[in-house]
Amino acid sequence: MKKKNNKTYRKLFYLFIFLHQMVWCQNEINHVEYSISLNKSKDNNESYYSMLIQNLDSKMKQMKFDLFFSDKVSKFSLKDSLNNPDENEIILEIAGMLGKEYYSKVNCDTVFAKNARFRKFKNRTCFSILKKDWVITSETKRINGFTCFKAFTSINKDFGDGDTVKDFNNLTAWFCPEIKSSFGTQCYNGLPGLILELEQKLVVFKAIKTDYKEESRYLTLPLKSIVSEAELYNSIYKN
Repeated sequence: MKKKNNKTYRKLFYLFIFLHQMVWCQNEINHVEYSISLNKSKDNNESYYSMLIQNLDSKMKQMKFDLFFSDKVSKFSLKDSLNNPDENEIILEIAGMLGKEYYSKVNCDTVFAKNARFRKFKNRTCFSILKKDWVITSETKRINGFTCFKAFTSINKDFGDGDTVKDFNNLTAWFCPEIKSSFGTQCYNGLPGLILELEQKLVVFKAIKTDYKEESRYLTLPLKSIVSEAELYNSIYKN
């Protein structure tokens, strides 16, 4: 009788562990889906808000982006779009994106983009260095059911080829301390919580869905496709 009870307790114990793991996986957030739209809250002059950009507003509504992240690495990419490739490229350019796919490492200013900037290395992953100094405010708002805090910064961006852009963007981020991750949209990170909304000069990325994805647990940098600093230097200065 005692042995039967032990077996029963053991089965109940393993069932408890299994159910606990299922609940933990369901509650853990490691994936966010974002929408993109024109930033109509800022005063933009006519050169920015041309008729072309205004006409793309409806096209942006057909685009979605994914952020997958673990405790060490993130991947941000264009999920799907009903637009034609040329329209997508224009919108990505307006959003300041070098390509359709970004990778970031935790506590690191270096980001990696599968980009279209360097023709010789098209469809390979090149690095950029973003130096940012976030200013966190006490202003809050709710985004997709989460309380988020406002932060802002300007970006100094080094493309890795000696080309540096200062004040690349005046950025406003809304981050959620409840989600313990410092990642965010595109290549922007470094806040004490996940970025659920990012306001740029022309566009806004906003979280519309948060959930758990098994693939985020096995996320790694695409090391084989990354263009090394030496390789990039040689292509620019020795050709």
